[in-house]
Order: sequence, then structure tokens, then C-alpha cells
Amino acid sequence: MVCSPMSQSELEFHGLVTFAGLEFMPKDVPMGVNEIREWAMKQGLITDTEFQLLHQEKIQTLSKCFSSQDELLVAIAIHEDAGKQFYMEYPYVPVKTLIKKGKDIRIVYWQMRPTVRNVDGKILEYGEVSFGFWYPECDDELCSISTAKKVSAKFGELFLQLSDDYQKEILKDDIKAIDVDGNVRAKFFKDSRYFDVNLSLENKK
Repeated sequence: MVCSPMSQSELEFHGLVTFAGLEFMPKDVPMGVNEIREWAMKQGLITDTEFQLLHQEKIQTLSKCFSSQDELLVAIAIHEDAGKQFYMEYPYVPVKTLIKKGKDIRIVYWQMRPTVRNVDGKILEYGEVSFGFWYPECDDELCSISTAKKVSAKFGELFLQLSDDYQKEILKDDIKAIDVDGNVRAKFFKDSRYFDVNLSLENKK
């Protein structure tokens, strides 16, 4: 879900995207960053604004690595831990921007969402992968989503190859999740008209 552009500091954000926890948000909250923050504050989902929100200092740090032409979004996420919900904002970097930048990034975690099922409900394809990552010379965790066929297939293959020493989970709606703590390097590129990625394991477990 994306809404109208917003801008702060020298770095312009081109909208909002709901990255996680959409089911926890009421339908009547306007999709603007100030309105969502106000709702989250009233719900007690924000207790540490320095950590949970994209504030001026974080944006200034991001502007050293990205510009308005990179079309960053503000990713809204509501996480649940031990039955308690909390609100987070992350910088969202489109895959096409990662391709343009051409740099290796370090994957922190990824989740794969089923997109195709047969009539009996059996999963035929995990066609969407969402991931958090660290970008060179950037202090904060960033995130992105890809529905490119080659990209989702390669993340799925690596999920199966990695040992159970990495934390693997099956979440609600049959979403597969894995935490790799930056041990997987990724470099996105374009193969003809298609988005693709090279994945490599940095520290084997």
C-alpha cells in the first residue's frame, strides 16, 4: 500500500509502503505518516521515538548514501513479540535502486510469501520475498520487497540449503522466515529485461 509523497531534510521520500503488520492497522486511519504515527502513539505502540521512527538524524545519515532520485519510501511495520505489538519505520529501497547502485548488501533476514496455490490449497509458488538488509556506510537497517521470479526462486533455494543452525520459522499464512544476521551477501542486477540476484554465504554455520 503506497500513498502520496513526503519529504524531509534533503532526502525526499516518495510515499509510504506497509511492510508488515497490515492486519493490525484499522482501515479508517488515513495513510499519511503523521496520522499513522499519531494512531500508533495513542495505541501505545511507540515507546522509543529515537529508535522506532525515521527522524531527522536518521534521514541526514541516509542522504549520504541515497538521493531523491533513488525513490526511497517509508516502510511502516507493526511487529508482534510475545503477544505485544510495536510500531517501526524503516527506509524502503526499491530493488531497481539496488540494481542501479550495484553494491553488495548484507541480508539480515528474509520472508517468503505464498502467491500461487492449487484448488486444494497446496502451495505451488512462493512468489514474493521481503527482506531486511544493511547497506555499505549506512548505520540503519533498510528493507525491500521483490516479486521477480528469479529473485524469489534464488531466495527460496538458499532457504532450503541453509542449515537449521539459522533460525527458520513458518509464520501465519504459511510465510517462511529466516534470520541470517548479515551472513548472506546479495547483489541485484538485471539479466536482459528481468531482475536477478547473486546470493553468497559469508560465514557458514
